[in-house]
Amino acid sequence: GRAVRFSNTRRYPTMYVAMLLQSDGRLVAVVRAALPLEAIEWSIRSTYRQILVGAGVAAVLFAVVAYFLSRMISRPIEDMRDVAGRIAAGDLAARATVSAPGELGGLAHDLNLMTAELRRRIDTIAYQKREEEAILESMKEGVIAVDRSERIIEMNSAAAGLLDIRIEEAR
Repeated sequence: GRAVRFSNTRRYPTMYVAMLLQSDGRLVAVVRAALPLEAIEWSIRSTYRQILVGAGVAAVLFAVVAYFLSRMISRPIEDMRDVAGRIAAGDLAARATVSAPGELGGLAHDLNLMTAELRRRIDTIAYQKREEEAILESMKEGVIAVDRSERIIEMNSAAAGLLDIRIEEAR
């Protein structure tokens, strides 16, 4: 059995445990142990402290690991956001770092492909514009292009000469 009571001989609360020892079904002895309740409570408090310290250390380690994992994910996203902002501002030489694994690396790669394609299209449009200007300037006939509001949007030198104005004044 088990009991917790005040020990009159020792003058403090004590826990008593008694067990029967049997051999081949026969009672051999009764073992009785007594332990001050204060020692048991100290042991329990010590165990709780160890559990709390362990949980605190685990929480700190978890927070550190979570921080570094979030930085591993957010750093490539921040890089791509920065590159996208530079591209939007006209810096078509900006490139995202493709070192990120998985979807983020794929997104960085696609952002770089999109930038290269945008650069190619802008170069094509600029080439076509220069070609158009060269054709207009080489014509002897006067050519004037107007928009729907009848504002002059393009004029060659021959037209400016016929109207006796400068091309910059007409636009």
